[in-house]
Amino acid sequence: MSDVVKPINTMDSLGYEPDRTRRFSLSSDPITKGRIAALADIRKFIEGEWGIPVYFIIYGSIIKGRELHDKKESDVDFCIYYDISGIEIDNYISVHDLEEGADYEAKSNRIAAAILFMVRAKMRDQGMSDSQLDNIWIYETSDEKIDNALQKIDLTNPVFANDQELMRIVRMFYFDIGNSFNPWKLKVVKKLEDMGEEGVKLWKHIVAFIMNQERAGDIPEEIVPEYPQTIAEAIAKYSPNSSMEEVRS
Repeated sequence: MSDVVKPINTMDSLGYEPDRTRRFSLSSDPITKGRIAALADIRKFIEGEWGIPVYFIIYGSIIKGRELHDKKESDVDFCIYYDISGIEIDNYISVHDLEEGADYEAKSNRIAAAILFMVRAKMRDQGMSDSQLDNIWIYETSDEKIDNALQKIDLTNPVFANDQELMRIVRMFYFDIGNSFNPWKLKVVKKLEDMGEEGVKLWKHIVAFIMNQERAGDIPEEIVPEYPQTIAEAIAKYSPNSSMEEVRS
């Protein structure tokens, strides 16, 4: 297993300089603020009316300080995690939605489809086009899903972005609206701790991949501490009462 992750140049070339003093820096322009507020409202509705915990994870230029001047100028790079481990899933599925005898995965996928439908509808109200909303990843989060993903990550795959089990884990550590996803981040890190040396190697690759995705490996000295390099540092960062991710807007 190689200990080197090659830089992946994902830096935006559209004329903006990523904030070099904060890992996460939300622009104060009206378009960005409207999109973030809309996602926060959707999350509040789904959790309040449906009783399903849901988390919106944002990445890309929107969380690195890029100002938007046109609603068609940029999409929003984000994914969604939803937690149905504490609900009676059959209470959320209409008998007309699925074939008789549908299994758990089919029911979970139906809930995911309903969440996506609402998200796309609300974001269209923000002036976003269907093409800007095409690439939204959605994942069910649970202990079992995390365990399976960690076991299936293939660190010999040279094209890490094609490894969706890795991406399921990596995306958990991007910026989450409301900063409410830390308990799940902590679960992942503690599972890695329990894996011993293999977990240490996995975390090393996960955090290196995050750094490459967010900054193409060019991490200003001021924000290096925001990328915990060891499992111990990650546990301290995501534990209750620790300092939250610094966000400037």
